[in-house]
Parts: sequence; structure tokens; C-alpha cells
Amino acid sequence: MKGLQILRNSLPFIVTAAILAYLFSTIDLAAAYATLTLEAAQILIPTILIYGFASLAIEGVALARLTGAAGRPANWLTCARIKAASYSVGMLNYALGVAALSVLFRRRVGLSLAASAGLVATVSFADLAMLIAVTVVSLAFASGQGPALQIGTVAGVGVGIGIGLFFLRTPISLGPLEPVRELDLFTTARQAPLGTLLEVAALRIGFVFTFIGAGYGSMLAFGVHVPLGELTVGMAAVALVGALPIAVAGLGTVQYATVELFSAYADEATLVACSLSMQTAMLIVRMSMGLVFAREFTREAVEATRGDDT
Repeated sequence: MKGLQILRNSLPFIVTAAILAYLFSTIDLAAAYATLTLEAAQILIPTILIYGFASLAIEGVALARLTGAAGRPANWLTCARIKAASYSVGMLNYALGVAALSVLFRRRVGLSLAASAGLVATVSFADLAMLIAVTVVSLAFASGQGPALQIGTVAGVGVGIGIGLFFLRTPISLGPLEPVRELDLFTTARQAPLGTLLEVAALRIGFVFTFIGAGYGSMLAFGVHVPLGELTVGMAAVALVGALPIAVAGLGTVQYATVELFSAYADEATLVACSLSMQTAMLIVRMSMGLVFAREFTREAVEATRGDDT
């Protein structure tokens, strides 16, 4: 069992190292290094700083709205600091970041652990739904097809999300699926006012577009020009790949996805350098936020991952 746990904990590092080693073996490293110029940094650094603070503010407001719905209102700044504290462990393992975030909401806001987990899960589900929605809608408008396909795609996404939310919140028994709906993870989504959930969904769309904006600025910094529709689709897909808990902070998987999705607009060396620089800058900004902006919360987040509250 101990060996299995070691392997599981090591797997993200192995995946990251393997993919990066493969990419570095296929590109011209000198050409990639040549793209790392002062001019690129002058665009990239402000872009990622704006992204870091804007996205954290959106996180804080969304989480604050849900704490209010759960009967334990917390201001958005406290929620933002709690979220910032989870960055330090979330970058190593997404699941650990979620667990630390849940524990911090239990300790600092006074929610039960089940309610905290439900709150965090609701935000994660909203992120996934909005990412898929933005991706599908952008695909429709970037496809060059007629208006009927565009309207049908938008309607299909809206109906699908609406049906899922309806079955989650309806008083009608779901029969054998009822125990699934009653899971603690869905408590916040079931019980929060619909208006609050719509606000959170709108905020998460804003969160998605801050990431797309960061991608646009990063591409611009490295002289890569991608049409807006294709950029939106590609960056949303990159975000989905980066969220998979199979690599350290998405390193490696994000670079591979970037090369595959944007190879028509730049050479592989430039795309790897651009993606790696963007992601490294994001990690530095987020780690700095956790260490400076939420130092005491960060200490608790690290303790939580050691099993103190499990």
C-alpha cells in the first residue's frame, strides 16, 4: 500500500518530466531560448499580474456568494485569501488543493466539512460547465457554419446545463439515482438560491475569459497571432487539459496541448517557450500571493494536506 501511495504521489512528476523531455527533444532549444526577450517579458509580466489579481478577485466574490447562501457569510477578501492559500498545495496536486480549500473554509468560515466540500465542488462544477459552454459556443462561431448551427449549438449547451441543474434541484424522486443527488458534494448546488448559482456561473464565465485574455497577451508577447475565435476555443481547451490532475500544475500537458492546438500559427519552439513562460509566470504569481497575501492561511493549507483534518 505504501509503495502504491508513493507511486500515486510521484505520477504527476513523472508525467510532467516525460512530456517535457519529449517536447524538448523535438524542438530547437536555441530557437526557443531566442524568443525569451526583454520585449516579450515587458508584455508577459503585466499580463500575468493582471490575470493573477483579476482571477483571484473573481474567485473571492464567487466563494463569498456561496458562503452567504450556506448561512455563513464571509467577505470576498477573506475568501480570496483562503483561495490564494490553496495555490501552494494545489499546484502540486489538484485534489490536495481542493482538500486544503475545504478545510480552510471549515476552520475560518465555520462551515461543516461537508458544506465546505460542497461549496468548493460547486465552484469546480461551474468552472467545468462554463469552460465547456465557452468552448462549444466559440467552436460554433469559429466554424464558419451558418447561423442555424450557431443558434442550435448555443441552445443545446444551455438546455444541457439546465437539465442537469433541474434534476439536481427538483423535488421529484430520481429513484436509484437519488443517493447520488444526496451526496454532500451537491448540497450547495441543491440548496443555494437559483439567483446565487446564476451569479456564480456569470462570475466563472468571467474567470474563463481572464484566462483567455492571459493567453492572448502571452501569445502577443511571443509574436503569435491567432484569430479570436480559434484563440478562445484553444485556450478553453488548454484550461481543460491543464485541470487534469495528472501532471504538476499542468506542466507538460499544457505545453503539449498548446503545440497541438496552435501549430498552424507558430513553430513548436515558439509555442513551447510561450506556454512554458506563461505557466511559469502564473505559478510564481500565485505562489507569491499565497506566501505574502495569505501567509497564515497558507500554513494551515499545508497542514491540512498532511492529514490533520481528515
